[in-house]
Amino acid sequence: MEIQEFLSKKDEFIQNAIELGKQTTKGSIILRTDIDALEDLDKVIDEVHNLYSKKLIDDTVAWNVSVVLGTLLGEIIIKENGFHWAINNIPVVETEEKNQLSPISKINKIILDQDNIEGSAKGFYDGFIALSKYYSMSDEEKEKITQKI
Repeated sequence: MEIQEFLSKKDEFIQNAIELGKQTTKGSIILRTDIDALEDLDKVIDEVHNLYSKKLIDDTVAWNVSVVLGTLLGEIIIKENGFHWAINNIPVVETEEKNQLSPISKINKIILDQDNIEGSAKGFYDGFIALSKYYSMSDEEKEKITQKI
């Protein structure tokens, strides 16, 4: 998929994510593309994970759900931090420093996770922001932080 093709479908993916949130929670959750929606996004992902664990959806459906929910998560990250979409086989969020992480792949891993070790969308967001801040620090600032660890 080329970046222009993805960008032309992005709004449709986000709308599908919002609809999926309503469907999986019987209308109790309406997802949005703002930071306050991360906990609700995690609840929807948990519902989809439960469907997958019960074998009510297969890998293909899980991937398609990951694309729409991952696009929503990516938009939250971009909106909050001024990053942008790029393509690295699949759509990824890229920082000014050219660091890339894939919210789509992360959500897919969470949905397919049988051992409950993959974390959450909120944890992914927090980790992404911490990593981005680290890479924007001077070598001196990085040294101070790593000495404390």
